[in-house]
Amino acid sequence: MIAKIKKYTFLVHHRDYISLLNLLREAGIVHVIEKRKIDEESSISDEIKLLKRYRTIIKQLSRMFPGISESEAKEEPLEVLTGLEESLRESELIRHKIEHLKTEASRVKPWGNFDPEMFKKLKEAGWSLSLFACPQKRFNPE
Repeated sequence: MIAKIKKYTFLVHHRDYISLLNLLREAGIVHVIEKRKIDEESSISDEIKLLKRYRTIIKQLSRMFPGISESEAKEEPLEVLTGLEESLRESELIRHKIEHLKTEASRVKPWGNFDPEMFKKLKEAGWSLSLFACPQKRFNPE
């Protein structure tokens, strides 16, 4: 006699898993399939990480260049990906450096344009220079 097979899916806490399997075996369940987890060192995991890198770079490029189209150049995708990631890192470093220089420029703005080399020459000649800032309301020209 052939009986119709029914499929069941169980969500079980890891502590109860072994006891559930034993109960199912005692009940006469013949075929039990365990879904395996993708371990961190498997090749599938490496492929998933690579896919995430591709997705991230595609999102960044589509934000930077809205009308971007597929390239006709036949280059190695991994080399292109690595090159683009490196370029984006360099771009971010340059952006941070620009922000730092802007804050530095606003800090020295009250003293106007001056040449730091001139300060070094005056110091070598024995002169000691100091720069001070004062609010305009408190400034007394006398």
